[in-house]
Amino acid sequence: EQKIDVRLSAIAAHNQNGEFIGADIKIRGAEKSDGDQQAPANHDDAMVSYIQQLGKEPTAAGEESERAASLLLYFQAQIQALYVLLSRMGGPRIVTSLEAVLVKTISKGAWPMAVLGGHVTADEGEVPDDAYLELLRAVIRFGINIVGRAALVREMQAVDDNIANHAQEAAEEAGLRQFLD
Repeated sequence: EQKIDVRLSAIAAHNQNGEFIGADIKIRGAEKSDGDQQAPANHDDAMVSYIQQLGKEPTAAGEESERAASLLLYFQAQIQALYVLLSRMGGPRIVTSLEAVLVKTISKGAWPMAVLGGHVTADEGEVPDDAYLELLRAVIRFGINIVGRAALVREMQAVDDNIANHAQEAAEEAGLRQFLD
């Protein structure tokens, strides 16, 4: 019998009535430097913690594959933050509609991507930059009708402020940061 130290992180999503609608749970091997960190106290703290954990994910070697991994990281962090915002403000029907928008956009572009529970997965390096741009644009168009442009930009700016520089650079090159203005 071998014991393995692990670290568990989770972010719960609730609708506008405070009802639980889902969670993102990750289990990783514990690092010695993890220490005894306290759980995030609120949504903003939880989002920052989640983004920081994403930034620690290992990436493939090579400059181009590192860029692809950084771009995917940025995109996934933005989509997840907007998904949580919209699910809290709009509830389960909004989430179902949002996923339908994502699936339709992915199908139209015939990109090697999938959507499940607000998570967009992609074959790293196989997805063109314009796919990320078009999907983010579709989510923003959809979300504006639910929470307004200001709330979306505020949430996206919070992600951008807390994500790794290499992800910001990849997003800038791909045009994903244009929505922050």
